[in-house]
Amino acid sequence: GGSYRHTLRTTNIIIIIIIIIIIIIIIIIIIIIIIIIIIIIIIIIIIIIIIIIIIIIIIIIIIIIIIIIIIIIIIIIIIIIIIIIIISSSSSSSSSSSSSSSSSSSSSSSSSSSSSSSGGSPIAGPSMLSDGSSGSNRTLRSGSRPPASAQRRPRPVATVMSRQKRRASPSSAPSRNLRSRVQPAPRNTDDSYVIPPTATEVLPPTSLTTLSEFPNEFLILLASLIKMFSHKNDWPWAVSLLTSKGQHFCGGSLITNKHILTAAHCAHRFRNVPALLIGLGGHLLESHRRVFVSNVIIHDDYQHGYRFDADIAILKLEKEIEFDLKASPICLPKSNQKHGVGTAVRVKGWGRLNETLDVLPNHIQEVSLHIISANMCSRVYGRMFTENMLCVGASVPDKDACQGDSGGPLVIEDEQTKTWIQVGVVSFWNGMRQSWFSWSIHYAG
Repeated sequence: GGSYRHTLRTTNIIIIIIIIIIIIIIIIIIIIIIIIIIIIIIIIIIIIIIIIIIIIIIIIIIIIIIIIIIIIIIIIIIIIIIIIIIISSSSSSSSSSSSSSSSSSSSSSSSSSSSSSSGGSPIAGPSMLSDGSSGSNRTLRSGSRPPASAQRRPRPVATVMSRQKRRASPSSAPSRNLRSRVQPAPRNTDDSYVIPPTATEVLPPTSLTTLSEFPNEFLILLASLIKMFSHKNDWPWAVSLLTSKGQHFCGGSLITNKHILTAAHCAHRFRNVPALLIGLGGHLLESHRRVFVSNVIIHDDYQHGYRFDADIAILKLEKEIEFDLKASPICLPKSNQKHGVGTAVRVKGWGRLNETLDVLPNHIQEVSLHIISANMCSRVYGRMFTENMLCVGASVPDKDACQGDSGGPLVIEDEQTKTWIQVGVVSFWNGMRQSWFSWSIHYAG
């Protein structure tokens, strides 16, 4: 019985040891599993952190790229604005010079001998008023150039001015015989100039299209005079004369709801045309209304191809133009209005922006000029400069009327009423330009 008991005890001890070993193994396995799970969790957390860091880096890169793009766009916009400002300033200055250069090219077909003695060439054609002086009847071809002595002087832009017996009413139609209404102004020997009631400035037609190329019908676009960065309806009295193909060749101004004032050399080819077309609008490329021109009235004293005096004409419209923001008449000056030397004036037109480039602007341009003394202009032009003309120019080089500005208005702003008054019509220049003064001749009739 004692050996049996001993065997039973030994068996129990072995069983207990086995159970303990099993428990220890299970605990070790559980610990290993927990460690593995912890490691997996740590790895997952690390991966998530890495992904978040990558996303943050990508977002930062995108933000940097966007900032760089915005900076580039801003730089491009600034460069474009600077270029536009430069083009705008140069285009407005060369608009008036282009009308004067067109006058010299259009009038370079007159007799060379007379042109050399006179020292000037037309910008837009002959003037409308006769000067009444004894030596001014000489023949002068439109293509003639001034003598070498005159070419060394500044290029005057003469403006022809005359005195009317009575002021034209905006609603009344002009007489066929302008001589009965317009008389030459007395010679002014001092440095002031008397501007007659209907002073008008004359500029030559553009050389891009000669008058002989114009069809029997041409378009006239009545447009608001526009300069860069200005409102399109600032100059609702400005007129652009166009060919039937829509090409600008001369300017003009709306003086009543049925009459357009322009240069005689611009309208010379059309005085017997029964009807012309006119379009209204603020931009040469915009759609426009059309009405017919029933009559072309050219001053009786105008001598095409021989003289620059009396270079003025009126186009009578068949139907009245309805005035609105885009179309309204320009005011005309009162009798005996005096404007001294240095008075600020402006020339409006669609003439060439540069003498060397055959490019016409789509928007109307303007240039600020000032009145030059009659004595100084007479020394440059000689007897070709008459009492009916007015000289204007700029103290800044390359600012003047140019080809295509002929017939356009020369205007002055009334200081009291703040309204624009037309005192001249662009007519011609002498084709010369110097570093300090550039001049052109304007007809004031």
